[in-house]
Amino acid sequence: MSPHRTGSDPKSTVLTNGMVEDNRARADRYRQQAKEIRAFAERAAVPDIKRQLLDIAERYDRLAERAEKERRDG
Repeated sequence: MSPHRTGSDPKSTVLTNGMVEDNRARADRYRQQAKEIRAFAERAAVPDIKRQLLDIAERYDRLAERAEKERRDG
């Protein structure tokens, strides 16, 4: 189950455990995920897997940018 927005606050997201997370926290979480995936990519011995991991990390960075933009644009 993926996170979803609450009806009352467009800047928050309800996580699968029912906790509410704001856009800044989401952006931080996405950036942390990207960092962890890049660490895996550094250790990857297979070039194709390394490329795929770096692509996933970049996608997390884009999600973080989107969350930050939503926070600024409100």
